[in-house]
Amino acid sequence: FFSDLLKNKIPLPVNECRYIYGCALESQLQEGQCFIRYQILNENGKSCSKPKFECVRGRVIVTKNPCPYAGDMLELWAVDLPELYHLNDVIIFSVRGERPDFNKIAGSDLDGDGYFVYWGQELRLKSQVKPLDYTPDRKQYQSKPISPEDVINYCLSTLSMTSSGEIYNLHAIIVDKNYENYQQRTCQPLAIELARMFSSAVDSGKTGYIIDKKRIKSIREKYGQKYPDFLGKDEKRSYTSESIVGKLYRNALNYIHGNLKQLEAVFSQLNIIESEQEILPHTNLVRK
Repeated sequence: FFSDLLKNKIPLPVNECRYIYGCALESQLQEGQCFIRYQILNENGKSCSKPKFECVRGRVIVTKNPCPYAGDMLELWAVDLPELYHLNDVIIFSVRGERPDFNKIAGSDLDGDGYFVYWGQELRLKSQVKPLDYTPDRKQYQSKPISPEDVINYCLSTLSMTSSGEIYNLHAIIVDKNYENYQQRTCQPLAIELARMFSSAVDSGKTGYIIDKKRIKSIREKYGQKYPDFLGKDEKRSYTSESIVGKLYRNALNYIHGNLKQLEAVFSQLNIIESEQEILPHTNLVRK
């Protein structure tokens, strides 16, 4: 579990969050509720000598990575159900309601989907954005039996398909630039279109759906000439992002490369009260 958190670059207390698989069962869970029983880890992210488990109770934030739309972050209510105690380190969703809660998160279908779940007290959603309608693409069928040649031809066709990574990079540009000046950047119509395309591209192996390459090309030609620096492209193809993601990215680089004076300037601008400061090890930097 600890390695999963590190892999996803989530520096949060390990007993306040998890990156876990999800499933849905017939149970007493109501719409908007979930069940999480996690194994308590020590400060090194390791299991205790005698395994201990705890049930989460109260508000939890659930999302997937990547999260291309603000509505892909859901706030649910975790409840304690002894009937589900045999299920550990997974999140159990309710099956009640017109639309299952798990499907509201980036159109999940529980085919091995992993979720980031946070139940600590420091992070809260300022507001809940209405989930996006990720209507599954129609599967491609053929009337005759599928032959080995059909499989080979399909595999070859995927080599020239638009990748989910390319779509996600375009989405990052649109959201970062905020051309349409939306308060919630991921709610721009073009960002929503790309979020849906991204979902379709991820599931294309199951549906056979092929993204409209001409549409992607037109978006790239108009908006995708340069990338925000936090995507890690070479300097000639990058620009300095002024979004919070760009600022955090550059601060992280300054920390990694030991540019402490740059970070000191950042902290001084935050007007952190001295009594609320904590000295960072080996530096004179502070954090709350």
